[in-house]
Amino acid sequence: MALSNSQYDQLMRTYELRQLDNEHRLRRHYENAYALIPELKEVDEHVSSLSIAQAKNLLEGDDSALGQLRERLSLLFARKKELLLAGGLPEDYLERQYACADCRDTGYIGGRKCHCLQSRQTLFAGPHYWKQCKDDAVVILSAYLSSPKTLP
Repeated sequence: MALSNSQYDQLMRTYELRQLDNEHRLRRHYENAYALIPELKEVDEHVSSLSIAQAKNLLEGDDSALGQLRERLSLLFARKKELLLAGGLPEDYLERQYACADCRDTGYIGGRKCHCLQSRQTLFAGPHYWKQCKDDAVVILSAYLSSPKTLP
């Protein structure tokens, strides 16, 4: 059964809500981690300044700048993981968590429909789909509205 335009739009809105929720959760994780482990923010700032400095060096003709950047970033990312673990947080705490890691909650992989979108399209007309959409929307909106900060 082919979806109508409005059905497809509704289906894609669930992916958009999921992406917003992922972004919102990641921002909360950063706020929590920075409050718990202030050195994390310093490491992130160092990553930014180092990247800018090495990019400038690369533009000025320093062929070793990219290799040096990779080495130093590797050490900084390892330090971040150490800090997270020492603070009692999982090492992937500051990474996006996806319901579907294959398409990263977009519904598409390289312009082709992901298996998650295909299965949702199949279930779209059934009552189970609408219950899942309603449940997803309630969870996402509740988390968004209960947060003291709003998304930009």
